[in-house]
Amino acid sequence: MSKKFSKIEKFQKVFYPLLYLLSVVVIVISGVYIFQSQYYTRIYVNGSSMAPTLIGNTSQRVHYGISDNHESALKNLNRFDVVITYYPSSWNISEEDETYKIKRVWGFPGESLSLTENSSKGTYTFTASKEGKETFSIVGNIVHKEFEFYGELTTVQFVYLNKTFYTRVGNAREITTHRSLNQYSLNEDKKEYFLMGDNWTNSNDSYLKRNEAEKIKFTDLQGRVVAIQGTAKLVNNELTDIDTKGAKSNF
Repeated sequence: MSKKFSKIEKFQKVFYPLLYLLSVVVIVISGVYIFQSQYYTRIYVNGSSMAPTLIGNTSQRVHYGISDNHESALKNLNRFDVVITYYPSSWNISEEDETYKIKRVWGFPGESLSLTENSSKGTYTFTASKEGKETFSIVGNIVHKEFEFYGELTTVQFVYLNKTFYTRVGNAREITTHRSLNQYSLNEDKKEYFLMGDNWTNSNDSYLKRNEAEKIKFTDLQGRVVAIQGTAKLVNNELTDIDTKGAKSNF
């Protein structure tokens, strides 16, 4: 009897701690899921304006993820964050296109912006200046890179802090005709922002001349994209065949 009782005791010493650990893991995972579903907003990409960073119905797959739509997140945006936005009502877009947009933040209220190409060096230089603050400047190199869903593209590679992203500029002959601007000013009192999609050759955004009359404002911003959780198929606006492949947090 004593030997049998000893075996039971040994089993209990191993089993109960494992059961406790498993319970903790389940509770933590459930808590994270509940927190994300309640605090964040689920989003998916539908369109090509953020290519090649994000895919939207390319090969019938889209990137999906979560967005922080709280005002506190929008008031603490960093340069090159990816955001969800509405467009000003004066922008001439089709009725079916009047939905949320996903773009990258380049300019903030009160700044004067410049984006110029140096074809001899194969670079783009972006600057953002504001009175009383140090001028921000970044140089992007024109590179040819292979992307999973797009093949080889001519892009501009930007590296900022721990973030590397690529903007599509088409083929070599198109480079000089895309994304060159000089001293584009944003009104601080009106809280104007400058947003661009990463697909410079096909993005309806702040850069287009016809959109300058009314710029994107803070009230148009709807959320900051926190994470891309993977890819999925989009069928009748529903995500199916969900895959965590393609998940990313720095984009």
